[in-house]
Amino acid sequence: MHNYISKFYKTFTMIALMAFLSCCQDATNNDITKSSNDINQYKHLTLSNGLKVVLVNYPETEKAAAVLTVGVGSFDDPKSRAGLAHYLEHMLFLGTEKYPKPDEYHEFMSKHGGHDNAFTASENTTYLFDINADQLEEGLDRFAQFFISPLFTEEYVERERNAVDSEYKMHMKNDGMRIYHGIKQIINPQHPMAAFSVGNLETLHNQNNSLRKEVKRFYDDKYDASKMYLAIVGPQNLEILQSYAENMFSGIQTKCPCTTIDGVFPEILTKDEIKKNINIKSLNDAKSLSMIFKIPNQVADYKDNPAKYVEYILGTSTPGSLYTKLKDKNYISGLSIGINNIGKTDALFEIEFTLTDQGFTHKSMIMQDTFDYIDWVKKHGVQKWLFEQQKKVEIRSFKFSERVQPLSLATNLSTLLREYPAKDLLTVYFLQPESQFPENKIKSLLDTFTPNNLVILNVDSEVDVNKKEKYFGTEYKIDDIDINLFTTLNSKRTTDWMLPKENIFLPENFDIVTSNEKEKLPILVSADNDIKIWKLNLERFNNPRTELILSLKTPLVSDSAEYFIMAGLFTLMINDNLTEYATILGDAGISIGNDTTRTGLTINISAYRDNIDRALSLSLMKFMKSDLSMERFASIKTILVDSLNNYKNAKSFQMAISEHDSLLIKGNFSNTELLTAINNVDYNKFVKYTSILRSSVVDVTALIEGNINEQNTQLIEQLIAKYIRINKQLNIPKIKNVSIPEKTMYWEVHPTDKDSNVLISYYPIDKSDYITKAKLMLLGNVISTPFFDELRTTQQVGYVVAARADSSYKQLGVQFIIQSPNYKQRDLLHRVDKFISDEYDQIKTLPERELEEHKSSIYDNLLDKPKDISSSLGQHWNILSKEDTDFDRNEKIAELVMKISKDELLEFYKEVLITNDKHLLIVNDTHDLIGIDKIESIRGLN
Repeated sequence: MHNYISKFYKTFTMIALMAFLSCCQDATNNDITKSSNDINQYKHLTLSNGLKVVLVNYPETEKAAAVLTVGVGSFDDPKSRAGLAHYLEHMLFLGTEKYPKPDEYHEFMSKHGGHDNAFTASENTTYLFDINADQLEEGLDRFAQFFISPLFTEEYVERERNAVDSEYKMHMKNDGMRIYHGIKQIINPQHPMAAFSVGNLETLHNQNNSLRKEVKRFYDDKYDASKMYLAIVGPQNLEILQSYAENMFSGIQTKCPCTTIDGVFPEILTKDEIKKNINIKSLNDAKSLSMIFKIPNQVADYKDNPAKYVEYILGTSTPGSLYTKLKDKNYISGLSIGINNIGKTDALFEIEFTLTDQGFTHKSMIMQDTFDYIDWVKKHGVQKWLFEQQKKVEIRSFKFSERVQPLSLATNLSTLLREYPAKDLLTVYFLQPESQFPENKIKSLLDTFTPNNLVILNVDSEVDVNKKEKYFGTEYKIDDIDINLFTTLNSKRTTDWMLPKENIFLPENFDIVTSNEKEKLPILVSADNDIKIWKLNLERFNNPRTELILSLKTPLVSDSAEYFIMAGLFTLMINDNLTEYATILGDAGISIGNDTTRTGLTINISAYRDNIDRALSLSLMKFMKSDLSMERFASIKTILVDSLNNYKNAKSFQMAISEHDSLLIKGNFSNTELLTAINNVDYNKFVKYTSILRSSVVDVTALIEGNINEQNTQLIEQLIAKYIRINKQLNIPKIKNVSIPEKTMYWEVHPTDKDSNVLISYYPIDKSDYITKAKLMLLGNVISTPFFDELRTTQQVGYVVAARADSSYKQLGVQFIIQSPNYKQRDLLHRVDKFISDEYDQIKTLPERELEEHKSSIYDNLLDKPKDISSSLGQHWNILSKEDTDFDRNEKIAELVMKISKDELLEFYKEVLITNDKHLLIVNDTHDLIGIDKIESIRGLN
């Protein structure tokens, strides 16, 4: 399920943002509405230059973050300069008057445990970073200079132009980007959404050295303090955070009164674009049908949110719904709905169906059923009791919403502040007690869903096309909707539709249970040796939610590629069985997912303490008694085959990383092996396998964290014992790493992207003790920024450049990654080798103060406590899944990091990167490596 327009028009919001504040208007000082469980303190203000600010005192964190959103995006590109807003985003990172070195900002952030990034969206550009909290003031000072005194240094103009072009080329085979640019062909050509927005060498040409002047003029004209929205999040109190904002960001210029009105564009779909059918040819094997309607902009109604009700009623998976009827006919495997507010006046409402092979031949029936259901909803589905039920669900969800990381919180606040009143920033996505049933607005919105207001989007790898889009080569075809189809869609039929019924999963008890002991780490609480249950009461979060991961180990997964693929089919069918419960589970605050691992199957559940037993019972029942119909098997097998076939279209560096990780684990299967295996699996073989699989579980391990006590864990243990029978005749599967010989070896990947080369140069480490992990973390932290700055910023070898400490299960190593459109593997390898040699000398002269900063950065990151139940569970499961129970290892490694001397680091560097005879290369073309000593295929090691 893609919602192509949603994916690339929106940034972080599910509905677009409301532009109603004048650029010179002062924000009021109303309190920001927050959950009673939220321990953060909030403040919003407007600086003297008009810049709007939200401050968050975020207790109990080692991290701080800042995000600044500018109300300028790709829609503001001059017609003759597609991609200029994106190019400007790149240029701001390359030095300011106060901090002129182009790599200084990134180096400072990296050295202090931080990350920095930016993204250009349609109507805004967002700049962001996080950092160790004690360095927030210094980080903000560097950050603010982007918007006060950027240099736009002449020597970097051409270089960053190439960087944008490399980014553009990297996305050339990205199906999402290609399809989005196909959709642009149906948009009103006078609307900025119809334009190319990424930028490349052609649109960002530098004839007569004009580019620097134009990007600087664009910055001077558009980047105004009154169009900027800043969020700062940290453990500092609000007074200190306010002083940071005032002292560092008041120097940004303002140009009020405003000379332009933001968000006012031509109509996105005129009568010339409505009632059209557009076919878009995808690279991936995928079949989807979207029904797109132009509707009025919805953001002004965010408090009562009629669009949310319509999304819910059209997308519900309860019996008698549109989804259930179409799935029962085996027409669809998925349904998603997206609303995209664009500018001030327009929005697009998209209903997207993921089609089965059978559904592909019945698209007119799907659309006819959809209109029939919409007509029924107009008459019977607009119900106050259903709205009130949803309001109750959302009030509960808001009350018990978990904390998010500082950077995520800052990003949401900054992007929302541009469009919503500050007091509502945290409640935008939730109905509140004061929300009123918007019956008339719901009906008015439903009235826009007619064949006379329809655009049909068909996406398929074999669809009929006759044109090619200029920048991404997307093949497409646009026609009027066929008159016979139009007549069919306007005809009336009767189907037995139904509204959602009573929800048996809704929680009622939200009490917070206390633990007899103040648990800090998971403890083993089960008495059964065959069922090991670990529990951690997270009373400190004061949240009634509970999360569970259940591992069912069996050798009938990794013993052969055929077993592995059938286990994957089985988990997909269980998840498919659960889709009929998706709506009622979601309303009850429950999510369930089943996955296949190298050692068996896992069940992941997030719920409340009051209903996690019901969720687990449903999951285990589906594991033992899933509906394995031949029809659904055929559809899901097709989905999996398509997914395996689509692997060839992955980005080169992503494919290389995937292959690299797979090579280091024994028992992994290549994509080719899995494709061969799935073609040998028929329905009868699959059903027989699942029967055996259910009785081949040899070990059960569960980790439960959150609002949990001993009675809950006992009930969970009883449920597991009720459904799962342990087979003691089989051996417990073990994960083992590949032993890499003392030589240089290669593995070749075969992406369809022939316009760039990829290289991973990997140096494995034999040991995995804590001191080795500590040294590896420090080494990775020291070299990552210099490698990026030298090869990406200075040498411009490509857009994807990274050096990192790597861990694949228990195999440690150092990984250098490059994807380049301009250089061959041999040249890339020489550049990596030269960096390794030069960096050794650089570390020799590294001041002790800087080394201590690197060490402190790692120390703070390792000791930063999880902010929510999910993060805590993930951190501990990462340890437990590796057959380890040392849950406080981060603290131990952190202490070891602080004790590493420069001499010890240099000795480790030399041992791993200079004298190490073990060396693995992942490349996409081995011909270029002829002549390099000791190159031989790694094939067969697994």
